[in-house]
Amino acid sequence: ERSVSVSNDGGVIAVGMGMRPVPADPADPSSLQNRAGSAYVFVRSGPEWNTGNTPVSRPVAQTAVLAAPQPREQQWMGKYVAVSGDGGAVAASGHFIAREGQPGEMYVFTRPAGGWADSASPAVLSAERGRAADVFGQYVAMNNAGTEAAAGRHYRQEGDFRGSVVLFGRPSGGWADDGAADEEFLGAAVNGHLGWQTVFDKTTGALYSAHRSEPDYPGAPGGGRLLTIFQIPR
Repeated sequence: ERSVSVSNDGGVIAVGMGMRPVPADPADPSSLQNRAGSAYVFVRSGPEWNTGNTPVSRPVAQTAVLAAPQPREQQWMGKYVAVSGDGGAVAASGHFIAREGQPGEMYVFTRPAGGWADSASPAVLSAERGRAADVFGQYVAMNNAGTEAAAGRHYRQEGDFRGSVVLFGRPSGGWADDGAADEEFLGAAVNGHLGWQTVFDKTTGALYSAHRSEPDYPGAPGGGRLLTIFQIPR
């Protein structure tokens, strides 16, 4: 489970590794938490990643590895990532599977004054009245300025599994733990599961998400569902 997000100028790349084992205690390698996940930040050191159209021929070392404050089994942190336009903020998913009995979380990292580093600590955001089965935070998005972050809650049980998108605005003092959501947009279709693949338009700031069609879409491979893109009214 990997995801990639690139800043507008192409100078910062965030790569999520949702299945990566991470130690609960960095000083104890034996404390690995299976599929805790993490995110890697790569910062371009020169005007280009490569020369002309030739792919980068040498490994590029990551600038920082971002992890949840308390890595846990099946956390899937970084299954999806989103980076702001200037690369100064990174949102990462923190989906918990239902059997863990914990609701999902979204982590928002802000670039420290000295630049990206492993020590960067996130603000932990969660949905009001969150439940484990809501799958809040599996899909995340961030606007160009890094002032708004959104997370899907596509298995939200209240409202006949219509799903929702939860929008957070950055407070004047910066991103902080348990910041209250500005708005939550409930899906219009029963069993539509709004909140799949949520994304901001980096130019206009418009927020889009996807919901599933009902019944199952017969033409999709494996009997899947047709996803319909929906602009969140704001």
